[in-house]
Amino acid sequence: MCKRQIQIKKNGTVEQIHGVGVDLDKFRPMPEMASMKRIELGIPNNAFHIVTAAELNKNKNQKIIIEAIAVENKKDIYYTICGNGPDEDELRKLIHEKKLEKQVQLIGFRTDMNEILQTADVFAFPSIREGLGIAAIEALACGVPLIVADNRGTREYLQNDKNGLICEAFDQDAFVTAIDKVYSNVEYRKKLADYCRESVIQFSTEETVRTMERIYSTMDKRIS
Repeated sequence: MCKRQIQIKKNGTVEQIHGVGVDLDKFRPMPEMASMKRIELGIPNNAFHIVTAAELNKNKNQKIIIEAIAVENKKDIYYTICGNGPDEDELRKLIHEKKLEKQVQLIGFRTDMNEILQTADVFAFPSIREGLGIAAIEALACGVPLIVADNRGTREYLQNDKNGLICEAFDQDAFVTAIDKVYSNVEYRKKLADYCRESVIQFSTEETVRTMERIYSTMDKRIS
């Protein structure tokens, strides 16, 4: 397959911008909030909690996490899915078929993700295709490790075995293994969490603004 070549004007340049930026003051670790928010969500304090925030559709691939939890068959693994979408009924049916109603919940679109993320032990982002996933970067900013599917977007911010784990999108066994690795090893989980926030500094709003200011300054000099 031939790669498409991008032509630029003479003396032109190409700049990489890491998205629109994430507010690291809003999305940050707030451990004092975790217990209260778990009570609100119905998540036991000693449970292992997986969170996803994404539209409910086939591309977002939430079903593979549900199926992996069913294979794990551990009653203290909980999964909260935030978002709306066309696959809601299908996901509810799958949850029922796997007898996971007490462990997996769909809670719709939320505006308090910075609070919900405080309850998470891991953030799952198993999309088949993805751009720069701001929801996953927000999770990292809150100190929450990731379990993701390998795609163009996740390669931008996921450092395998440093701030999370990468799986192939349709490899259920890989997701089972990844969940179990983070679930069963508290020290490993902490190691991942400790690096999460540091790993996304480049995606902060401040860094995006600095990059844009530098680009516009360079353009002004060229014009003048």
